[in-house]
Amino acid sequence: MYMLNTRLPPKFSDNVTVRRSANYPPSKWSHDFVASLKNEYAGEPYTARVNKLKEEVKMMLESATNPLDQLEIIDACKDLEWLTILRIK
Repeated sequence: MYMLNTRLPPKFSDNVTVRRSANYPPSKWSHDFVASLKNEYAGEPYTARVNKLKEEVKMMLESATNPLDQLEIIDACKDLEWLTILRIK
């Protein structure tokens, strides 16, 4: 006769935090440390480049007369996750 594995859940004391994600330990990085990290791609040169590229893509969309060409441009932007940046509807 087969018996099902009927183990009862372990009892935990009140001071133990039970985690549902395989009981991983908390992160060693504090919020303050993560917030203090600098992004080398933030700043005026990169912002200007992004704005220039957005204008170029908008001009490409406006100059494309064939709807299929417009869809291909939109598809390429989607692959680059630019649709949210350009706010194309």
